[in-house]
Amino acid sequence: MTDLEPRADHAALAVRGAVRAGADTPGAEQGSPEHAGTKPPDPSPEPREPREPREPQSAGQLARKRKRDRVVPELAAGATRPSERPARVSEPAAVLLASDLLRWIIPKVGAFPKSVRYGLGSRIEAAHLDVFEELIRAQYCRGHDRVCALEHANLRLQVARHLVRVAHELRLIPENSAVYAAKLQVDLGTQVGAWRKASASTASSSGPSAIQPI
Repeated sequence: MTDLEPRADHAALAVRGAVRAGADTPGAEQGSPEHAGTKPPDPSPEPREPREPREPQSAGQLARKRKRDRVVPELAAGATRPSERPARVSEPAAVLLASDLLRWIIPKVGAFPKSVRYGLGSRIEAAHLDVFEELIRAQYCRGHDRVCALEHANLRLQVARHLVRVAHELRLIPENSAVYAAKLQVDLGTQVGAWRKASASTASSSGPSAIQPI
């Protein structure tokens, strides 16, 4: 045997070892017949559809959502929530109307010029205050005292009506304000008259007048 034969055997062994090493690598499987018709997987993710922007919620919608999501605590037996408590006994209609008229007339008088604010303006304000005070007095009186308080309230209301008319004639109160004040005063006079008539019919049958405790 010559020296070339051992060299040929070594070369053949090296080639076979290289072929086996290439078959064990991942890249060698891609060249096999079973993977010849397939494409390698795309590593990039599929594009997502863009989401529609949410409409901004108003303050009322957020408040209703918080109220809906709020947990209402349980109440003990016999307890009531603040919103379910019985309302306070309402005032007489004449007292409420006199209060509304007083709250409306005070800012009007405050806008008068200084030359008449402390003269005619103070008289208008005082007349409406007297009406309000007499109606409060009638609310807590009985019998003849209630009738007298309502008569005084009606008298002071007539004075207040004439004073407001004078202020309108002096152009201290605009036309629409004078009409509104006259309407409130007429409604108040109707309430006071009906209250006085009902009180006078029961004054004879009632006992001695007394002030009711507050």
